[in-house]
Amino acid sequence: LIVLLLNLNMVVAQTLEFSPHTVKAFEAALALKTNETHHWVALEQAANPLNLMPPLVENYLDFFRVFIQEEPRYLFHLQSKKDDRINQINRVSDANPLKKWAIASIYLQSSIARSKFNEQWSAAVEMRKAFLLLEENYALFPAFEPNNIGRGLLYILVGSIPPNYQWVVKLASMKGSVAEGRTMLKTALLSKESLPYQNILRMEALFYLSFVELNLFPDKQAAADLLEFYSPADVNNPLLLYAKASIEMRTGQNDAAFQTLSSRKTLPSEIPFYYLDYLDAEAHLRQLDPKALELYSNFLAHFKGLNYRVDAARKMAWIALLNKDTASYHEQMNALKTMQLGTVEADQQAMKEALRNDLPSIELLKARLLFDGGYYVRCQEVLNQIGRSFTGLSLKEKEEYTYRSGRL
Repeated sequence: LIVLLLNLNMVVAQTLEFSPHTVKAFEAALALKTNETHHWVALEQAANPLNLMPPLVENYLDFFRVFIQEEPRYLFHLQSKKDDRINQINRVSDANPLKKWAIASIYLQSSIARSKFNEQWSAAVEMRKAFLLLEENYALFPAFEPNNIGRGLLYILVGSIPPNYQWVVKLASMKGSVAEGRTMLKTALLSKESLPYQNILRMEALFYLSFVELNLFPDKQAAADLLEFYSPADVNNPLLLYAKASIEMRTGQNDAAFQTLSSRKTLPSEIPFYYLDYLDAEAHLRQLDPKALELYSNFLAHFKGLNYRVDAARKMAWIALLNKDTASYHEQMNALKTMQLGTVEADQQAMKEALRNDLPSIELLKARLLFDGGYYVRCQEVLNQIGRSFTGLSLKEKEEYTYRSGRL
């Protein structure tokens, strides 16, 4: 009876709280610092073994590893730990507003990770679980700020589904709109609450807002407007550095992206973030800098995930073409056809280009790259040069010249 009562007391006493150790652990996880995360988790487990925040911190770290490395073994590891982590957190009292939020966070992260690997059905099921938990938590604790991040992201995703498929989300008891979701994320981003975990909320809200603006909407200005919310210290966080540089490149601010990417630091304890090599290569290529070749090559040599590999191979072929090595261009584009195709649009376009077997105009390619980098004066100079021999261009080249001139 004594043992039973003691065990019951342990179950009742389990809690979730943002202690100083777990705040440090979260900040380290968001910065992809594995050793530092485990260090703070170990300190918390020793000092306060009843606090069940460490399993959630570790889930964040595992999720970000899946998100940036895209390797099936990391997805398997995340999924293998999921049920145990949820079961542990379920021991916490329902009176704690962190409980449903924490479990919903695990389901949401699992959903996003699964979608990276085309496990769409499982991803949808877990997205619904996260949505319902966060809605329940909002009903119970409407002033609880962390709810805004998960709910905001989910409202945007649900609201982005085309109207002819909205009956599906209604059937799943889900609702949401893009405007409501953006408002929730911005509320978390701009909050002036003096919470011990306020910086964690700000970083997470800023990352998700940047991800949403870059991937779901065509409005470049909305993405550019987010740059004012980045602090100088954010470039020390690989996730935020990636998001900031991506926005700068999307909005034709290539020199600013160069400056951002030059701030990156590679620490032995960090999860390798090879996509930063790809971004760096893109920034160099838009300047017509041949150093891009080395960076694309490094990305392909080390990144074992799926996305942007086909596009990186295409860009290496472009560099050969810019060097007037047409034989290497054709060789590399033919090799590209045998690669596994990623899900991102850049990879889809690269494969279509390879299958067409066309030889792009070198000067028009230069104009395209310079335009994408925001180097409009240099782009105009290239187009002026092309225009002097307009009558000698092929019909396809005339069409592209006219398009690029109009866009400029």
